[in-house]
Amino acid sequence: MKRFTAAILAILLFAAGAASQTPPRVLSPYDIERFVKDAPGLFADLESSGEDVDDRVAESQDDPASFSPETLKSLMSAARASPEGRRVLEKYGWDARFWDVYFTIFVGVYVSMMDQALAQIPSPEFKAHVDRFRASIHRDDHTLVLRNLPRLLEVFEALDEED
Repeated sequence: MKRFTAAILAILLFAAGAASQTPPRVLSPYDIERFVKDAPGLFADLESSGEDVDDRVAESQDDPASFSPETLKSLMSAARASPEGRRVLEKYGWDARFWDVYFTIFVGVYVSMMDQALAQIPSPEFKAHVDRFRASIHRDDHTLVLRNLPRLLEVFEALDEED
């Protein structure tokens, strides 16, 4: 009986560990719609307030060796703590959850674009890099981003044109 109980506990601990490695689901179709609608004005207002997060994210990509999900999360944590950033988010009816939505959408778009590059030029090292990003968001979130990819790419392209 002790072995049976120990085996059950081991299985439960293993299952809990595996479940904790899966990032939580963040996005809904409504989040995508809001992001597409609000992002152009919101990021312009963030830039005007001195919180140009989109520019910092773009700059962080310049050094591929240090560009990682952790880098992005760090940038978003700093923006989350900014009083100016909070005021801009409030103007658009968002709270700090916006940064989770932005991170998830950004990573989903990034992974989708890098998957296209990998199909053209396979590289085990680059695939490992992309897989780190892929593992940082929930699979269902990535699927939702893929379904909305053309619209999301338009948003990110418009943000790039503003810089």
